[in-house]
Amino acid sequence: MKTIISSLDLTCIVRELAELRDAKVEKVYQINDEFIFKLYKEGKPTKTESFRGAGTKSHAHYILRVINGKLIHLTQYLKENPEVPSHFCMYLRKYLHGGRIVSITQPGMERIVEVRIRAGASIYRLIFELFSKGNVIVTDDSHKIRQVLKVKSYGSRELRPNRPYNYPPSKFDLSHLSVLSFKRAIKGSRKDKLVTALAVNVALGGSYAEEVCLNSKIDKDKDPKMLSDDEINKCYEHLVSLVKKVKYLELNPRVILKEGIPIDVAPFKLKIYEDADCKEFPNFNMALDYYYVASEKASFEMRKQETIASERARIKHQVMGQETHLKDMKREAEALRVKAESLKSNLYLVQSVQESLLNAKRGGYSWIDIRGMLKREKDSGSPEALLVKDLSPDTMSMILDINDGLEVGLSEDVAELMNSLFERAKKLESKFEGTLNAIGDSKKKLDDLSVSDVSFERNVPKKVFHKASEWYAHFKWFYSSEGFLVITGRDARQNEELINKYLEPKDLVLHADVHGSPFTIIRDGKSSGEPTRLEAAQFTALHSRAWELKSSIDVYYVKPHQVSKQVPSGEYISTGAFMVTGKKSYVRNVLSELCVGVEELGDFNYRLITGPKPAVVKKSRHYLILHPGDDSKSEVIKKVREHFKNYGYSIPTEELQKALPSKGFKVYSIV
Repeated sequence: MKTIISSLDLTCIVRELAELRDAKVEKVYQINDEFIFKLYKEGKPTKTESFRGAGTKSHAHYILRVINGKLIHLTQYLKENPEVPSHFCMYLRKYLHGGRIVSITQPGMERIVEVRIRAGASIYRLIFELFSKGNVIVTDDSHKIRQVLKVKSYGSRELRPNRPYNYPPSKFDLSHLSVLSFKRAIKGSRKDKLVTALAVNVALGGSYAEEVCLNSKIDKDKDPKMLSDDEINKCYEHLVSLVKKVKYLELNPRVILKEGIPIDVAPFKLKIYEDADCKEFPNFNMALDYYYVASEKASFEMRKQETIASERARIKHQVMGQETHLKDMKREAEALRVKAESLKSNLYLVQSVQESLLNAKRGGYSWIDIRGMLKREKDSGSPEALLVKDLSPDTMSMILDINDGLEVGLSEDVAELMNSLFERAKKLESKFEGTLNAIGDSKKKLDDLSVSDVSFERNVPKKVFHKASEWYAHFKWFYSSEGFLVITGRDARQNEELINKYLEPKDLVLHADVHGSPFTIIRDGKSSGEPTRLEAAQFTALHSRAWELKSSIDVYYVKPHQVSKQVPSGEYISTGAFMVTGKKSYVRNVLSELCVGVEELGDFNYRLITGPKPAVVKKSRHYLILHPGDDSKSEVIKKVREHFKNYGYSIPTEELQKALPSKGFKVYSIV
């Protein structure tokens, strides 16, 4: 999988980024090794139109993403920004905020991008070095360094404030090709394979080096020093062909797929991938955006699975430990109880043995004599003697032949020892239930283990929320399960606007039988079926006072000519109110229920959708159903945002404020 771009790739990117000339720098963020520039531009986009953010036909927003040392491209995705910006990021904000891009260039065909920005009376050069470990340098227009991300010294050049900025020496200049320079680079390479020499010494990168070898019909593993002049010329011809495609933007951008997974990205068709599947894009920036975001998400998924597997293994090990501990406790408790029961059964015998041994010791007998007497007693079959397994002179105790041996002091209270053994057994047995519960909890945790239960870096690129820009976007609206547009006024003024300005002869008009109901229209509603009319009635009801009253309500629909402002002479009709005449068709006992979901808009955007459940679930995999209740609007908005955040969607609070009824909620179900 490609991790960095080549100089040829960068040329294609920079040519497309020319679209950003005159764009204004609105915000700057630094997220680890990434920089995000939010840009605003007046005028209609052209080449990179697919990257337009929220705006109108006269202006657009763009997001420029730079991965230090690797990549620069426009993106449709965002990551979560750190709460505290870095010092370097604060410097960029201070001097570049509000500035306008004068030009974006690539010196020669090096892996360097230079962005000239006019901020106030000053012109700054923002230089991104996209090679090695990368660097970001801010200079004035004469290339005097003002600030640098990483202070570095390379012998021939020094990157630190107040020093002149010098470009790194070029290894091979693709912008000024010649057979002689190409031959010198190949023959002088220390690499032992042609493909590696092309990738490194000619700065082509792996894919283009493979492409040159394949088109030249030369073994890519051949030693470059062994190439004939004819082979050198063939390689050079195909190199020139690639460079021309880039210079003249003969592009057909694509992401190369293997079993549906992106493995490479290219600005045009490559012979090395002629049999591979691919996904084509209108411009190279879009292809790069798709490729690198997909790569990051794949890497994230791999880390996620590894983390979950590690957590699963940890819990399994914990369960094994708990089960082993339970077995050990049971074994120990059983042994203690057996010893205690044996003592209880032989209490008088043990006490008798104790007394006999103590008397013998007090009578001056040695331990050797006592052992001898004990043996003779055992041989004669004495039950007391047979109970003794061994003697321990050092501790003045005897080892009873009870459950692998039980040591009892000659002066010890046997009844007290027996009770102690019973108590220890009971204490261990009292822990069985707790340990079993702990094992059950661990096993349940194992079964229920999910992403939210493990801790790992979750800051992956997220799709950008899309605000609808259609004419009906400032109303409340949804598309029915049959595909009909349904629009409802937010207030009296919008009711007036909706009916007077947008109502058409083929529409249907809906209104609830309650004071304060909005007017709703179904675009081309005369052609709609019963499902759409029911859904539109539900939408009208839930945005009426019926929601606040927590009750069902009747909703009627009529044709456009039945709705007017005409009233009898001398009467007045307020803003947002209309006279409805003629026959009304009713939808009875309509319940208030609102479904909140997220609609995916292609690969790059998503938007909030609300409406009746049949309409929303048709376009959204994850959703919540809300009923009238006692929770506040702010509480429900928080729950909705948290739910969708689990699936990578960041829904702005203000969008939910506009979409939901005024007050009183209950989350009925979550999917």
